[in-house]
Amino acid sequence: RLRQRRAAGSALPGEADNQQANLLLGGGAKKVARCGHCTRPLLEGDVGHVCSRCEQPGAPRSAPAAPAAPAPPAPPPPPAPPAPLPAPLPAVTEQPLSWQEAVARAQRERKRLRDAEERGRMAADPRRDR
Repeated sequence: RLRQRRAAGSALPGEADNQQANLLLGGGAKKVARCGHCTRPLLEGDVGHVCSRCEQPGAPRSAPAAPAAPAPPAPPPPPAPPAPLPAPLPAVTEQPLSWQEAVARAQRERKRLRDAEERGRMAADPRRDR
């Protein structure tokens, strides 16, 4: 095949004729030469590996860019210096609680809150005045 291509003088292989190419590209798919700068397909009149657009001096070498965005706003002023840190807390002199003591303390606190809520409901009960 290589000898045939060289003899024909083509730079690219022609129509794909194997089963894998037909499954991937579809039957009769042909490779197309592309510009080495912008990757546009080369036209019949283009010579070499560069399209006529990229050969022109000062021409963009890729797709046209989006219009320029407006200038960004001025940066905000620098932040104020941080406030001084508060004085460190005094050292805890209590011994840490065991998990049983912590659970018992939490249960007592929940009971205290429940009792206070119940007292509030009883005080607001209109039937209590009878």
